[in-house]
Amino acid sequence: MDGVEIFAGQLQVNVIFNTTAENPINDPSGADPAKWTARFGGQKYTGVLLAPVVEDRIFVLLDPVGAEAGADVLSYANAPSDISDSLGRFLAAFSAFPL
Repeated sequence: MDGVEIFAGQLQVNVIFNTTAENPINDPSGADPAKWTARFGGQKYTGVLLAPVVEDRIFVLLDPVGAEAGADVLSYANAPSDISDSLGRFLAAFSAFPL
């Protein structure tokens, strides 16, 4: 991940995938952003927007939903996964990935 920052109260992060220009990540704009959650700086966030950046990155924008203590982490609930690459590989669920 890179570009982790708070801007206008929203959490922004670029998520990096193991893809290439020949086999890029598919456009995530039709995927459900609410499957993405984070905890950052003592605040819980829920995804509101996904957008393509380059062949191996997507931009995730998250809105604050309340206070939550703990480490800074990002999670993705994939039931079912709606993030994939051009080879048809789908992103597995993950939780508590350090930010």
